[in-house]
Amino acid sequence: MIAGQLFGRQSSLTVGTSTFAGLRVVFEVNRKLNRWPDPAEITVYNCRRETRDGFAKGDPVRLVAGYEGSADLIFSGSIVQVEVRRDGADQAATLTCRDGDAAWRATAAGAFAANVPLHLALSKLATAMGLTVPTSTVNAVAGLTTRSAFAHATYAHRTLHELLSPQGLTWSIVDGALQVTPNDGATTEQAFVLTPQTGLVGSPTREGGIPNAKGKTKAAKVRAMSLLLPSLRPGRRVELQSQGFAGVFRVDELLHKGDTHGQDWYSDLTLRGV
Repeated sequence: MIAGQLFGRQSSLTVGTSTFAGLRVVFEVNRKLNRWPDPAEITVYNCRRETRDGFAKGDPVRLVAGYEGSADLIFSGSIVQVEVRRDGADQAATLTCRDGDAAWRATAAGAFAANVPLHLALSKLATAMGLTVPTSTVNAVAGLTTRSAFAHATYAHRTLHELLSPQGLTWSIVDGALQVTPNDGATTEQAFVLTPQTGLVGSPTREGGIPNAKGKTKAAKVRAMSLLLPSLRPGRRVELQSQGFAGVFRVDELLHKGDTHGQDWYSDLTLRGV
């Protein structure tokens, strides 16, 4: 992505079968590289009353945002709570959502033999959770097998953890897909080169890496701000090029924040060296 592509904001919000265009939409999408469902808060202003009253828990939500020619999905999940309020002269409907809420509550029962290809075991659990398995996940577990035979009858996410943790792997749900990454590694996607020309705003700062009072040192991380970059997701590698920092990092956390009728349109990144 080059600087010339970071103009002309675009967004599209779909809730159930209704797509909203032209209305004010304010959003915060929080992403972390862990197995907990990622939350999002999306507020729609002045939609029709019958539409607003029809919002319900469990409704699917898709939010696309970005720029002309490069807008992309930044959240796919479902509603867990709806709050309607008056904001001055406007009516605002705030949707609290989670990515993978139903998947997190899904259960699965069965058994795996020893030395079963890990991607087959993951596929069965993902199906039980209603998740897709992208090629990047298949590649991440290529050549690996289950270490021992075991039976399971519990939440599917617990079984996933039991399968992957001994292999040095972690998992997360990203827009309805099962993503698997090495504990200290990244996805197989091409690294995003982040520079002032591709969206970096201001100067990144360093966090951690300094011993505390007990002599323990947290892993050093880098905080960076950019214009809203929809292609960035936890686990992806970022090649950071700035005056104070240069190197390859992994996105550990990010916040996409936007207001279609306001100033906010940025991504707040927490990066870790890989």
